[in-house]
Amino acid sequence: MKVYVTIIVLFFSSSVMAKTEAYFPITGAQAMVNMKTKAFMEEDDPSPEKLFQGMNVPPKNSIGGLGKKIESLNKNLTIVCADQGNKQFFCNITVKRSSDCLINKSEQQIKCSFRGAKALELYEKFYSNNDEYFYQNSDGELSIQAFEDQFVLKYTNW
Repeated sequence: MKVYVTIIVLFFSSSVMAKTEAYFPITGAQAMVNMKTKAFMEEDDPSPEKLFQGMNVPPKNSIGGLGKKIESLNKNLTIVCADQGNKQFFCNITVKRSSDCLINKSEQQIKCSFRGAKALELYEKFYSNNDEYFYQNSDGELSIQAFEDQFVLKYTNW
């Protein structure tokens, strides 16, 4: 529930942000990537809806709309997406620095790499095609590639 509330606060407090935006707090111990369908004075972006639809978990009602959540076993990667109605979607990816997830604040880069059982656990929470799940947002900054034995999430601010 805490994550859903965080998403709502971020969404309403940043109505003029870009469609995909990363936040790297001062400590560098965690980072967040937010995506939304609409941004001020821009065309709609299908990226958050595409990620929402790719998540193979049951949706739940929340304050921010119909939401889906995927979390790694050690909770260092959390992906939450919400269908806010009227073809408006919002996603938040929260990453905590760990042996699986690297955060480079100065380069504005994130990379989470899971192998073995950790990868399989995440892979099974996405709809796969030919034993692979691949996602890339429309501007190419965020990608997810998942196989049964490997899961990689990358964000790079070009």
